[in-house]
Amino acid sequence: MRRLLTIRCRRPAAIAAAMLLIGPGAALAEPGGSQDVSLERLLMRLRRTADEHLAPMRKTVEKAVVELERLEPPRAEAARIQRQRLIDLGPSAAPLLVPWLEPDRARTRREDPDQDQGGLAGDLTPEAFRAQQFALALRELPNPAVTDRLLVLARHGTPEARNNALVALSTSSEPARVQAVVHEIYATAEGALRRRALDTLKTLGGPRDVFIEALAKDDDELIEVALSALTGHDNPTYTPPVIVLLQSTHGPRHVQSILRYFRQSTAKLDEDSVKAVIGVLLTNRLRPEDKAGLLDTLSRLDVRLDPPLKKRLDPLANSSSEEVSEATLILLARQRDSRARRQLLEPYDNAIERSKNRPNVYSRRAEIHYRVRDLRSAIKDYKRAVELARGNRVDEVPLLGLARCFALQGKFKDAATYLERAPISVATLHELATDPDFAEMVQDKIGRAAFRLPEEKPSRNQRSR
Repeated sequence: MRRLLTIRCRRPAAIAAAMLLIGPGAALAEPGGSQDVSLERLLMRLRRTADEHLAPMRKTVEKAVVELERLEPPRAEAARIQRQRLIDLGPSAAPLLVPWLEPDRARTRREDPDQDQGGLAGDLTPEAFRAQQFALALRELPNPAVTDRLLVLARHGTPEARNNALVALSTSSEPARVQAVVHEIYATAEGALRRRALDTLKTLGGPRDVFIEALAKDDDELIEVALSALTGHDNPTYTPPVIVLLQSTHGPRHVQSILRYFRQSTAKLDEDSVKAVIGVLLTNRLRPEDKAGLLDTLSRLDVRLDPPLKKRLDPLANSSSEEVSEATLILLARQRDSRARRQLLEPYDNAIERSKNRPNVYSRRAEIHYRVRDLRSAIKDYKRAVELARGNRVDEVPLLGLARCFALQGKFKDAATYLERAPISVATLHELATDPDFAEMVQDKIGRAAFRLPEEKPSRNQRSR
């Protein structure tokens, strides 16, 4: 057996970094067979071997530089092809890509009021566009050998280069080390660079208190990043800051993201939060469709309303907006308010009386039953709609409605049967799999098969916990 290589040095980090560039299969033995070498000679050999390993890749990289810089808009698809060629080189090519994250400032500098704050406003020059595409490629090629270079660039490069380095660092295999530097950049930067730093922290799984604090900033794009980072985490401590945001002057501009946050949360709203939401609904600051969305969210979260709170909803129940009025009556009906239920169903009952053989009128009433969670009545009306459509192409609405109702009842086989019958694409199935109504079903083997989802494998973060 060949004796282990002896290195007269107590600094193995330099050797390890070079080995990361060339991989474990490199031949490093002395030409004369000597196994005892100095650090200097070993490093020289490592550099030579690395250069030989990277030489064929340089041509691909240099060609990509030329091709990307000569592209004319629209250039998204052509850029994607060039990016993929870089990604296909593998992580060992990452050192060749890093220098191209920095555009040539002599050619790309612009008089831009946001430039000093890390802004990238205005149309990208060819060189800046190339640098951006290299950053996107590096994001797919995490390699610890370039982490230090990327961190230096993120701290001290030009605004474009700092932004690009943060993009590349977002998938680092050393998240804890990178997070510390990125958090420092977030705390000191402004404008677009600060938003990019927060987005990188989001991807790296940064501390949640950073995102909670960002909700109070006077920066709509920063707020959007923060809401996205908090969405999908069932931590009740996140909800009060989100409610405060809804009440703020920024709130109306972020209603859709706030709705997304609540739709993916199973946390219950406390009484103060419910009162705060209703207070916002009674103002004129929101569009009717946003008010309806918030009312539906209160219904989905199954909040409990005391008599004074129900009384405060009267103006919304009598709103000139049919969408707002219906959403309010549904919320009240879910509080077992029989008068609201009758008022809600009356127009649909009358429509069925006038057109008993039309499938769509049953589907519409079934939708109301489903929204007030009278699942038995909803199933009955959806099935009637399917029966009346027999002989014709059955619309997806009653079939998906039946799937939802059975999924909520825990009858996953029945739900899967109707999903299979629905004339929808696999892409739509995957989208439906994220719907809260199917949350329990997708955890079941039957559900994953019905939605054409792969078997769940633990993520790297889950395995490390």
